[in-house]
Amino acid sequence: MNRRTLLGLLGSGTAVGVAGCVNVPEPLRSTPTVTDGLQRRVAIIDQNAVPDGHGVRIRAELLDRRITGESTATVRLTTTNEGEPRELSVGTGGCVLLNRERQGSDPAGLWLRRRAGMDQSDDVGPRWVATDLPASPGGFGGYGCAARTYASGESVATDYAVLHDGRVDGYLSSDEYRFEAAVTVGEPSPDSDGSTESFTWGFSMRVKDPD
Repeated sequence: MNRRTLLGLLGSGTAVGVAGCVNVPEPLRSTPTVTDGLQRRVAIIDQNAVPDGHGVRIRAELLDRRITGESTATVRLTTTNEGEPRELSVGTGGCVLLNRERQGSDPAGLWLRRRAGMDQSDDVGPRWVATDLPASPGGFGGYGCAARTYASGESVATDYAVLHDGRVDGYLSSDEYRFEAAVTVGEPSPDSDGSTESFTWGFSMRVKDPD
């Protein structure tokens, strides 16, 4: 795959800057040992509903469910404020819903990388592997993320490329994988009294060999 092809693959996730957020470089490695044809199929098999009372909706959807030598699957996560203006811990850049260690699956094996954070200077595919990942959560760095104020009805969407976690043996093993993150909700400043509420949201994906 050449650079022009890669640029065409990049998603259109929101790119608004957020105070306190730092974008973290996320390099990829190309290891051309897998066929250029259809490698895997991906499906979303389950996702949580946000608990009642928060006025927030989070949705996971697949924009592309096929992994081939030319492109990998893409997951879009969209957070929407369905009530009055409020602060949410879901931002943009390095402060998106799944960031740092939360980009990894349970069980380990998949890694969701922001399309906007993929290295545009390197060729990628036909093997989609996230490399240079820290061995422990502390290795991702200690940058902080400020809460983002959502207007009524506002949504923030982030597109993620589905990659194999390079710390795990094998390659995109057929299995079911879970991703989860804690979300904090609060009143917008300066009206906030400092109190917040939290809930955990997540979804599950299935990876299958092509039929």
